[in-house]
Amino acid sequence: MIHKPKKLPAPRQRPDGQWEVRWRYRLAGREHRPARLFPTEAEANGFILSELAGESNRDPRAARLTFDAYADQYLTEVAVNVKARTVERYRSALLHSREFFRGRPVSEIRTSDCRAFRAKLTDGGCLPEGTRQRRRMTRGNSVRNAYNTFRAVLELAVEDNALPTNPAVLRKLPGRKPNREAKFRAVFLDAGEVERAAGAAPEPYGLVIRFLAYTGLRAAELAGLDVADVKLWKVKDTWRGYVDVHRTRRKEGGAWVTDTPKSEESTRRVELPPWLAEDLHTYLTGTHERADEPGAPLFPNRKPGATYTTNAQGKKVREGFRLNWAEPVEPAAFYRNILKKAVQAAGLPEATRLHDLRHTFAALWLSAGGDIHRLSEQMGHASYETTQKFYAHLIPPDDDAPHIFAARPTVPASSNVRPLRRAQ
Repeated sequence: MIHKPKKLPAPRQRPDGQWEVRWRYRLAGREHRPARLFPTEAEANGFILSELAGESNRDPRAARLTFDAYADQYLTEVAVNVKARTVERYRSALLHSREFFRGRPVSEIRTSDCRAFRAKLTDGGCLPEGTRQRRRMTRGNSVRNAYNTFRAVLELAVEDNALPTNPAVLRKLPGRKPNREAKFRAVFLDAGEVERAAGAAPEPYGLVIRFLAYTGLRAAELAGLDVADVKLWKVKDTWRGYVDVHRTRRKEGGAWVTDTPKSEESTRRVELPPWLAEDLHTYLTGTHERADEPGAPLFPNRKPGATYTTNAQGKKVREGFRLNWAEPVEPAAFYRNILKKAVQAAGLPEATRLHDLRHTFAALWLSAGGDIHRLSEQMGHASYETTQKFYAHLIPPDDDAPHIFAARPTVPASSNVRPLRRAQ
């Protein structure tokens, strides 16, 4: 362990070419003079600036605090600026680092410990087998989230002068890149595939598939829609309309939780294609059992169980399912019971998720010639950069536009004209 020096030293070169750093400190009434050797002057100066200078500024009381104490402080601070659900995600991500560094003073955490922790994460995590968080560690983004949250806690310790630098900021080791699993790729459906999936789903959930693919709403935003959030009108023979997105809903512990959208930009007005506005009008006037109630959910949930009929032989036959018009559609159950089966029946990629209908909306928008900045507003992204990052590659090329280097380069023709010399 490095103790606080009386005065920052200067490196000196020895006759053998190495650089020596020697400093002094007092401990238990005795003076100590340790030394370190470095092959270069740059490394010696780096040690002085990162270790000795940091030790000089370190707060001994903060250094004695454990990692758990700083993790609690971090959760308390972030709770001021983010939603409660986001705080719970951070709390869950910290379970692994809390287990790995349990009872450890934060000042004793070294870079080698951080590398060992990251290796443990990639090997399944630090929690017992069978737990929910352990199963999630099989995903690359879960490893990244757990480590980044751990690094943020140590950054808080650096701000408190409990650490000179953040040991969790790891440099890349030399050598070949390790083989990695293929990155997850979004599924983009075309208009025909959307129709095949919607046709394979029972109504009104076929309409839900079309609605998501042509509005780009998130799953929680879909569950948050009420009848009053849909505005429809007719101009001559064409239906027009939009939906107001200003709330989300999710089911936790069997109860529905209402919340605000993901960001300020996510509160928005999403325009409807004319044919989808007409389909929604037909649905609200002919199918929806509570369309006259503004606060009723736009799309219903499924009731447990099924309906049965009696066939010619007098045997009960399962006919279908019952709709619960008092509850909004539950996205997880909709994917599991409706969309997944419709995707299989339509012969579409089995990897298609519910969120891929949002990706599909972006692909359909851009393929139709839509503006990417307007797309960002319709999708409720926090910035245009987010839309550019994920969807710019979907913009179709303009084959008729000339190449930027269309003109063949030429060598300027030589000339026998010489500039006049200024008279001396």
